[in-house]
Amino acid sequence: MSYRAFQFFSRRYLKKWDNDVFQLEKVAVRQYIIPVMLEKITLFSRYAVNGASSRLRQFHWRDDLLTCAENVDVAPFFSEKALRAFYAGGHYPVKSLLAAYCRRGIEFFRKNPYAVIEYELFPGMPAWVEKFFLRHVRYVVDFDDDVWTKYGKNPFLRGKYDALIRGAAGVTVANRFLRQKVEPLNANVLLLPTPIEKVSLPQEKFPVFTLAWIGSPTTRRAYLEPFVPVLRQLAEKVRFELLVIADRKPELPGVPCRFEAWSEEKESLLARCHAGIMPLADDAFARGKSAYKLIQYLGAGIPSVASPVGENRFVLRNGETGFFASTPAEWCKAIETLAADENLRDAMSLAARKEAICYLRSTLSPRYCDFLRRTLGDSRKGNICEKNLTNR
Repeated sequence: MSYRAFQFFSRRYLKKWDNDVFQLEKVAVRQYIIPVMLEKITLFSRYAVNGASSRLRQFHWRDDLLTCAENVDVAPFFSEKALRAFYAGGHYPVKSLLAAYCRRGIEFFRKNPYAVIEYELFPGMPAWVEKFFLRHVRYVVDFDDDVWTKYGKNPFLRGKYDALIRGAAGVTVANRFLRQKVEPLNANVLLLPTPIEKVSLPQEKFPVFTLAWIGSPTTRRAYLEPFVPVLRQLAEKVRFELLVIADRKPELPGVPCRFEAWSEEKESLLARCHAGIMPLADDAFARGKSAYKLIQYLGAGIPSVASPVGENRFVLRNGETGFFASTPAEWCKAIETLAADENLRDAMSLAARKEAICYLRSTLSPRYCDFLRRTLGDSRKGNICEKNLTNR
């Protein structure tokens, strides 16, 4: 072969071969070998760490998300002080509200290329305000309740959540009811149950047969206190004590009750109870609930008795990890059965611990991080390795 022929061959064919290898290498780095690291994710939570939904679905994820982002910040809207005032008096102080709006507005003067938003950015503000602030931000919206009911009667805010979902890069939801509601508006949806931190080992039980209930002020007023007639009826048949872990002692006249002010440490008392209860009304808001109490009872290794409403139907395995009950008679029968049969409780406790593994944060974290990496990652930017390849 002449020198000129060799030059022609090398320029035409070797260059093409090298370019094909480069393209394959680029795809491998982008999709399979080295995950893209996002620059910064800001978690715009609704509440500070003393708000249950924000603590469990925003603050607790902060360390895990460092596997997909170089920096992760949590920016709550309502402060701890404002939330305490709301729990005490049922409303937020005006000064706290003004401070919250100012604080969140200032957040957007910083660089926030990627965001996870709990429900909305500015509570009570129309969608166009949020779109203005989010016009240069790739964001994911997170829902764990059917918050649509809150704005249902307000013509100016009724379509706010739908607008936010349509403009989002993706959506995370805590239950199947919400997924069904969101999917027509945004195809990129991740079912992400609210996680627990650990599965408890078997604990010494309280001397008296003890039922557990744990929850927020909203669920205490809406679902536990109206459940008093059933608990009174049960007290006539079974000797029991109800352990309530909440913000304040509920009004449960005629019900043997022990109250513990909520703290993360007090949640360990669930494992010393014999069973947990989760009564719900069959209404729109309850159907959007995420069965987190049942998930907590699974983690504590205790059987549950619950209303067959919403996500409860999927979390509780009837006859294996607990019982469903709809009528007062069914509630009394289920609890009487658990109180009388220690072997059944032990079998259900073992099944509950096995089921709880599916809801551990360590189990759910890889899926969540991968979703955020794929959803928020801008393929036009890539990561450092990909940029180096591009400059070859």
